[in-house]
Amino acid sequence: MKKNGRISTENKEEPLKINPFDQLDFSKIQLAQNKTSDKKVQTELPSKEPGTDVLKKQKVYIRQEKAGRGGKTVTVLMGLENAEERKMLLKAIQKLSGSGGTIKGEVIEIQGEKRDEVASILKEKRYNVVFSGG
Repeated sequence: MKKNGRISTENKEEPLKINPFDQLDFSKIQLAQNKTSDKKVQTELPSKEPGTDVLKKQKVYIRQEKAGRGGKTVTVLMGLENAEERKMLLKAIQKLSGSGGTIKGEVIEIQGEKRDEVASILKEKRYNVVFSGG
């Protein structure tokens, strides 16, 4: 030992004599499994039969709102009729735009000024996008 009371770790001839982990029994410990990897998020809409593509004709209205949100901007999507379709579309938009969102009634709300990003995502999924409210 040196004068300052510290043990030198550079001396390889004399290793530390006490290992605090020697007395632990690791045989009873179970490794945690990643539960989120088992669940796959479905971001693609169900495919329609050829010739009956309803998605091409459906209009989705996009607007931005600030009122009643403490100055925070929210991108609002209206015009989606199917509840299951709204859920899948919300998941896809959240994943691709990297922002949060929710479904309130028949409206999807995405946090932030994501109007152009949401429009490009909807156009890729063959929706008719209509900007409303300026």
